[in-house]
Amino acid sequence: MILVYAIVSMIISVAWLGLDLYLVWYPRLLNSPDEVKWMRAHAWTQIGTIVGAAIGFGIAFVSPLATLFLYVIIGAGFLVVRLRDTLRPQGDDGDAE
Repeated sequence: MILVYAIVSMIISVAWLGLDLYLVWYPRLLNSPDEVKWMRAHAWTQIGTIVGAAIGFGIAFVSPLATLFLYVIIGAGFLVVRLRDTLRPQGDDGDAE
């Protein structure tokens, strides 16, 4: 079952990555330059998810429990990124001066 989760995660992440990259390449479809930055950051998140799912797929043959632990870490990281984006004030790009 954990292998199915890995495959589905990779398929979904590849689809999101394609959408993110399309919007980065055609920024006129977005409302502001900040959205282009966000899409670029989201693309990197998707790349990380794809890599993590692929690693988990390989580890699943040796230890399904270790794979489950890896997916919990990936999910927690994704949640932290989303919470950080939600709590950041509008117009703040996160760079310190």
